[in-house]
Amino acid sequence: MTRFEFLKSAGFGGAALMTLLTSCSKNSEVSPTTGSTGSVDFTLDLAATSNASLANSGGYVISNGVVVARTSQGTYVAATNTCSHEAKKKVIFSNGEFYCTEHGARYSTTGTGLNSYGANGLTVYKTELTGTSLRIYS
Repeated sequence: MTRFEFLKSAGFGGAALMTLLTSCSKNSEVSPTTGSTGSVDFTLDLAATSNASLANSGGYVISNGVVVARTSQGTYVAATNTCSHEAKKKVIFSNGEFYCTEHGARYSTTGTGLNSYGANGLTVYKTELTGTSLRIYS
């Protein structure tokens, strides 16, 4: 018996059936990285034009699957680009917090979820500034 036949025999039809079928589809996205699933260790050259947005408060870049941002206090923060809500690589930095553009999950700069979509938290990484080199590591 196929999934379609099973759901139909269980009484599902129309929009409900389509919703169940599409929600059961395989997801090829990367799994969420809450709770450190791997190590991160790389350096960004803040003098490079590709990282110029980090010179401004609220500016961010995405590198190596990590969102690196400059806060309004002038410090640097870093978190995984993969949202813990549905494992989409859609996390950016906006309005002083990490934000998933897919469903609106919100996270503080410490990775704490700020709404129900962000309840699982977000993996954050350490940053270390030496001259114009910014190291991001776990």
